[in-house]
Amino acid sequence: MTDLIPPMREPYMNQIIAPTKDYEFSSYALKSSVGRAMVLYYHPTSAINQIAEIGPAVVAEYVKSLPVEGITENRQKYRYNILRLQEIKRPIPLKEWKGT
Repeated sequence: MTDLIPPMREPYMNQIIAPTKDYEFSSYALKSSVGRAMVLYYHPTSAINQIAEIGPAVVAEYVKSLPVEGITENRQKYRYNILRLQEIKRPIPLKEWKGT
């Protein structure tokens, strides 16, 4: 399994943590080996503070009956269901992650 580090901003991150939202959209398909996202909460902390286990990509045409946030007519989008979310007890600042 491979990891991904997607940057997230409010209000989407807060909706996922709440959890009032259990998915995220992307404009590109991830490799099938990606099964975990180490979520970089870009603003205001710039730190990795959540680890999300994600499901495989669902092509937007198959999710038309689901909420349409993120789907545009001209670009195909992919939906990733968040299967499990775990908070990191000590968030990792981006500076530490980059080794600077």
